[in-house]
Amino acid sequence: ADGDGNDADAVHALVGEAAARARAGEGPSFLEFATYRWLEHCGPIDDRAFPYRQPGEWEYWRARDPLAAYERRLAAEKIVVAEDMAKMRAEIGAEIEAAIRFAKDSPYPARDTLMDRVWA
Repeated sequence: ADGDGNDADAVHALVGEAAARARAGEGPSFLEFATYRWLEHCGPIDDRAFPYRQPGEWEYWRARDPLAAYERRLAAEKIVVAEDMAKMRAEIGAEIEAAIRFAKDSPYPARDTLMDRVWA
């Protein structure tokens, strides 16, 4: 099934349907969700200065940012208030920073484990 990867509710619904089919013994599903890449392929750098994006493309997709859209919906439906959203952002930011710190402080894996958990 194809889905809008920028619509959290649509993603949730399609994944829920696929999970229900799998649990009912109807086998696996293939789900594809179209979305947009904001940053360069290999890092956290904004790549709008490079010539491969069409003029206005980034801005078009940025206006459809799935996180911002979902925040707006939650606020409009009074599911979450601004203070709760700020608290969640802070908690998530701290979790991300802790994960980055853990990764940077961790030793590189041993060379002989390079192909562990790689399946073809």
